[in-house]
Amino acid sequence: AITGDCDEELQLENAAGGISAGALVATTITIEDTPAAGSDYWVGKDGSDANSCATAETEGTPKLTIAAGMGCLSAGETLTVKVGVYTDDFIESVPSGTSWANATTVIAKSGDTVQIKASCPQSSSKRPVLMVGKSYVIVDGFILGNDSSGEQCTYDNVKISGNSDHIRITGNEIRYSYSQGVLVTLSTDIEILDNNIHDNGHSGRGNQVHGTYFSQVTNGLIQGNTFTDNLNYGIQFWYTNATANNNNEIRDNVLTGSVNRAAINVKGSNNLIANNIMYDNENAAGAGPMYQLAGDSNHWIHNTAYSNDGSCGYNSGGTNTLFKNNICYANGTDGFTVASGDITDTTNTKVDPTFDDVGSFDFNISSGSAAEGAGTADAEVTDDFNDVARGSPPDNGAYEVT
Repeated sequence: AITGDCDEELQLENAAGGISAGALVATTITIEDTPAAGSDYWVGKDGSDANSCATAETEGTPKLTIAAGMGCLSAGETLTVKVGVYTDDFIESVPSGTSWANATTVIAKSGDTVQIKASCPQSSSKRPVLMVGKSYVIVDGFILGNDSSGEQCTYDNVKISGNSDHIRITGNEIRYSYSQGVLVTLSTDIEILDNNIHDNGHSGRGNQVHGTYFSQVTNGLIQGNTFTDNLNYGIQFWYTNATANNNNEIRDNVLTGSVNRAAINVKGSNNLIANNIMYDNENAAGAGPMYQLAGDSNHWIHNTAYSNDGSCGYNSGGTNTLFKNNICYANGTDGFTVASGDITDTTNTKVDPTFDDVGSFDFNISSGSAAEGAGTADAEVTDDFNDVARGSPPDNGAYEVT
């Protein structure tokens, strides 16, 4: 039997607390804007931790370390980090903000290359970003992780836990972790947006080697990311209770090169998986790019799956699972396998859709495609991967013909 990945460490952590699934009602998650603002404090390699917080309000006289800079922050303030490699100098003790309009922000200076990495040897305490019980924090624009697959000294590059809420991880390169690229447990309203998440997971770790892992998360959003060459799943939702991950959205992502497992694996209820592009993912476990592992009323809509191992969609224990308006082509098989549970297979394209340029990984479709106008309207997904409004009837897959 194919199962999701779990381990004793994560189950024990999650057992310490939990989020009630409550009434599982599908919702549309919107991204609230945050006001643009200058930096309140600065960190740079040309600085000194002997500089006072008042002095560090000026870019030319910054603090030397991220840790010292965070010591200056209050709710809703911004810490800007200048060019350099910051080793064992992690984003941890960040004060919570009070709303998206008053979020605490740690950001790389625009145009600078700012890396936060761990020294070797690897240990479970080495995480470039750690949020425990935090609210309304934004981390933006960093390289998080080490330099190659031979130097996987960070454990998880990002970990969010302890009933955190309203955390936004955006615009980062998240790479070469020993375990997860991003791990989120026991939290709500977490946003993973527009990151490049690649080459995470070491074979010596066993399980827990995914691009992004949600466990007991509600109202989360994973959008606009690129997942490349992560060891197991690009994205995994898992917890023993199949309703513990609920009302999350996975949309507008590109997933390729998953080595051992599916592109996306969901164990949870009332989650929406839409407008994702999945290609060239291997799967030693036998499932396909869209893998439903238990839970109720999960909807897989307007995804494009090309040249992946296994069935285009695989259902193992999910009930009321909907596969709708997807493109499935050149996969191991272009249908949907039901090991247990049930699915609804609605207006999916399972023949050659004539992609614009598959050799260049351009999965747009043009007029005359078999996917053009082949879908049925769906109120949950009203625009495409590029924010183009869906037609009537809509085109199948991640893109509308334009």
